[in-house]
Order: sequence, then C-alpha cells, then structure tokens
Amino acid sequence: SNVQVLEALCCAMHNLATAPTCWQEARTHEVIPRIFEIVDKHPDEADLQTAAFALLWNFAVSIEMAHDLINDRAFERIATAFKRFNDRPGVLAPAVGLMRNLLSSPDVG
Repeated sequence: SNVQVLEALCCAMHNLATAPTCWQEARTHEVIPRIFEIVDKHPDEADLQTAAFALLWNFAVSIEMAHDLINDRAFERIATAFKRFNDRPGVLAPAVGLMRNLLSSPDVG
C-alpha cells in the first residue's frame, strides 16, 4: 500500500538524516514540509507516524534543521501526536525525542 511505501521511505531516510551535509539536501528538496504533508494526510497510521517522527528526530540534531522544524510548526504536530497516540509508545518515543532535540535548539532557548 501507499502507506507502507511512505513508511519505508521514512525509515530509509532515517539512516541518512544525521549525515553531515544531509540538512542541506533536505532543505533543497523541501523534505520537512513533505514529511509533514505525509503526517497530515495519514493522521491515524501509527507505524507511519512512528517512522516520520523518528526521521524528524534525527533531522533535529542539526541546528539548521531544528530551526526549520520549529518554523514549520513541529511542536503543534508533536502535541497532536501526544493526543492521538497517547497509548502508543512507539509513536510517542520518537515524538518526545524530536521535542527534546528542538528544546535544545538555540532557537528555543
């Protein structure tokens, strides 16, 4: 299904997201808005949400990407995940990890 393909895509990108120059490529290809579009279009797909938040968590180790995530309303999406998946630790763990990295960003402090 399309959801499984999107989940696999997020998982594959997850492995590349912490590469030193990945943030530049991600910005060039507007990866964060595209990931949020996937999250928004499939709000009830827990496995896809898990993969997407894990990818974004990895992106957030970069100051530049953390800035972009904050500007793209990542905190709102994290709050939505907390409400929608409050009984799904698989989704909550990467959402919390993303939140932790964003809160460590100079843009927040």
